[in-house]
Amino acid sequence: MTNFSDKYLKPDIFTENETFDQYCAKIPELYLKSQVPEDVRQSFQVIESLTAFAYFNHKFIDVALTSALHTFEMAMKFKYKELTPKKANGFKGVLSFLNSREHFEVSNEVLKYYEEWRNQHAHPERYTTGGLMFLYGLAQICRLINDLYEDVTLRKERIILGKHFFAELKSRYLTQYLEFHSKDYVGKLFRLKLIFINNKQQVPIYTLGYIPLFTLGTQPEIYLLKVINPRFDAGSLIAYSPKLQSEIRICVPNIDSPNVREFKQWSTAWNLYDKSYKAEYEIEQLLSFCFISTINEFYKME
Repeated sequence: MTNFSDKYLKPDIFTENETFDQYCAKIPELYLKSQVPEDVRQSFQVIESLTAFAYFNHKFIDVALTSALHTFEMAMKFKYKELTPKKANGFKGVLSFLNSREHFEVSNEVLKYYEEWRNQHAHPERYTTGGLMFLYGLAQICRLINDLYEDVTLRKERIILGKHFFAELKSRYLTQYLEFHSKDYVGKLFRLKLIFINNKQQVPIYTLGYIPLFTLGTQPEIYLLKVINPRFDAGSLIAYSPKLQSEIRICVPNIDSPNVREFKQWSTAWNLYDKSYKAEYEIEQLLSFCFISTINEFYKME
């Protein structure tokens, strides 16, 4: 007699070393704003369940992704009908219409990618699977849907602030191998990145993600820091941290800094490290999930 529990309720090969609760805790929140139509919200309830049951079969994520892409199309059509009485002209036409009215906060290249992704899942030519790698894609689709119901004026301001901030970081070499100074701490950073700018309040809050130097062969760790009133001075970023209740300074180390030698040694080892690609992938995954948690906080400020 077939044991159906053994057949269907055994952990997948990719999840067998963790419990169901541990796996579910790592799933990014698929949050949708209250303004999102109920039909879309109900569809995502099923999608969320599929992501959880992927503990038993990672290919459920592919089914969830297909459903999410179709639901994104449904959400766009709802928004399209709010804005114009004209008949919708397919996925591409609706996407282009909404994008022309700046309802998305991603680049045209990203939207093109999702258009192609949708077409592949709507008209498959062969079987493919991405499994757990698509978890972040599901959260990104939620982001695209939520963006349909965000303030376009605030978005324009946020994009300008972000471009200026990024340009300053890049021009001052404030992206990697940096010192972090606060009133009680001096840290050595491998990498620094702007995660998001929340400008729904009078004073915009900049969320930064930083990765300290780590022992090669171990998993990198990322920390989030919210700051306000950032300014740049030579090779430094100076800002106020409400949590620390003090200013912080992130800077390129001076040539006489005791950390310069360690940075050089670590950089050399990193360039020779044969698994740096794996660490880079882990870092990108960490940054992606930090972005989703941060932007969901933003969406919840309704």
